[in-house]
Amino acid sequence: MLPSQQEKPTYVLHKVKTRAIIPKVISLMLLSLVFYLGILLNVALLNLKGSQESQIRLFSLLFVILLLVIGIIASINKATKPYRFYRNRITLGKKQILYSNITEIHEKHSIFDSLFKTHALDLGKLTLKHISNEVNIEAYVKQMHSYASRSF
Repeated sequence: MLPSQQEKPTYVLHKVKTRAIIPKVISLMLLSLVFYLGILLNVALLNLKGSQESQIRLFSLLFVILLLVIGIIASINKATKPYRFYRNRITLGKKQILYSNITEIHEKHSIFDSLFKTHALDLGKLTLKHISNEVNIEAYVKQMHSYASRSF
């Protein structure tokens, strides 16, 4: 018996990695700093002995650094997942939307999008984020949506 072949995408769209990673890393660093300062404030209010206080500070710093590293790794993994376009659907990892289920198609721009020359494409149930302005994916999606609408 032959193994079933996986369907190959008609188009693969990669995200702009710097747009996806840099804002996330900056926000993670700021939140980690606030979290660590909160821990330091609580430790200072406990009136612990010097050795206990320094141990708690060290372990809490290591914990915050560990959380920061995990967050950065997760955002890098998420940024490297491409959008895959098939004949009848668009997928991002396990998320997918059928062309026939697309309710709206319009571009969104944020402050970070202006800085990194990117945009997002809102499809109703799924938003394609961190797309380069050099790629006109909106016309392709509209064409596939109209084709899928006529097929049914």
